[in-house]
Amino acid sequence: LGAMSELHSNWIELMKAFAEKKNIAQDNVLVITIQKNRTTQFTSLVVDFENHELLQMYPDPNVCSSYKEMRVGDYLIAYHESAPLLPVLPSPPSSIPEEPGQYPFCCTSLRSYRNTRTARDHIFQQFLNHEGTVDGIVFGVAKQVNFGAMIFQKKFSLLDGKAIEVKEASLQKIHSFKNYKCPAHNLFFAVDLYSVGDSPGYNYHHMRLNPFQHINESFLNEFFDKTSSGTSPSTMPPDEGFSQTPLQPWNPQQLPFHSDEELFTPSTGYYTTGNGESVYAFRGEGEDFTACSSEC
Repeated sequence: LGAMSELHSNWIELMKAFAEKKNIAQDNVLVITIQKNRTTQFTSLVVDFENHELLQMYPDPNVCSSYKEMRVGDYLIAYHESAPLLPVLPSPPSSIPEEPGQYPFCCTSLRSYRNTRTARDHIFQQFLNHEGTVDGIVFGVAKQVNFGAMIFQKKFSLLDGKAIEVKEASLQKIHSFKNYKCPAHNLFFAVDLYSVGDSPGYNYHHMRLNPFQHINESFLNEFFDKTSSGTSPSTMPPDEGFSQTPLQPWNPQQLPFHSDEELFTPSTGYYTTGNGESVYAFRGEGEDFTACSSEC
């Protein structure tokens, strides 16, 4: 525990130095997600600068609705600065019993939070309904009191309609997610997808801000090694910053669709993708995606 605490303290100091270098506020709470461009490698931190600690999560998912992004070399960074330190509700979410057979969820009354369409809706629906088997996919589930305490973060496979907890596996993040709320039990669920395998894969999508802690120790150390010097390594392209001003709702007439590649257009702030799914806003209200963590 002592060694881990020392490691976390070191990361906080390195993050504070990085934030100062990049003119990111170092007060209150910083929620930050760092992704290696177009790969499955990422890490997410919730840094409480005032109390010098790493938080397990940020309890308000709306923090993901307005945030800033920048590119530093090969890294794409999404962050929300100066977030207030919110009280975490410690009490049980509801006195209503959860329905048997619905684990890891609470019942059949879940509502999609900021309902959107993704290319993998059928996979999420299978898991939500406990239907059949999904090969090669692991579901990451974060269950929390709505705007409150984390209850658990676990991973599951779906086998013959049963959610089987996965405790040890080599997984690679798929940038696709769904969020759900249950008004009856006052619960919030964030569901992410992972593919099974050892090698980092390729992702068409960049990640949005993730309000849950996800530490990839080797990746985080690599990031700090490459960004802690006074100047970026010569192999790293110059930084590109993006404002926090929200984009207008997506208009399919604004952009052509490119079927053969993924393009980012800094002048308009839009991505287009070549995987046949959709045209995505770089930040804001796109056609497909929701509140926070993964798909864009």
